[in-house]
Amino acid sequence: MKFFTLSAYSKDIKIASHWVAKPIAIDGKIADWPEGSMSLLEDIEMTIGLCNDSEKTYLVIYFQK
Repeated sequence: MKFFTLSAYSKDIKIASHWVAKPIAIDGKIADWPEGSMSLLEDIEMTIGLCNDSEKTYLVIYFQK
């Protein structure tokens, strides 16, 4: 399991990477991302997700505004 640490507004946030059996499409849509793979950071209105397969690590950052 891979981890990603994000420091935002002096808060350390640890996000675990979720295993995916097939690659995630790099198309600007979040439909391929598995349920539970994203975390909402409410204070900065941002959603972040982290997944990996046997070859790649995928990162999505989505801002609500």
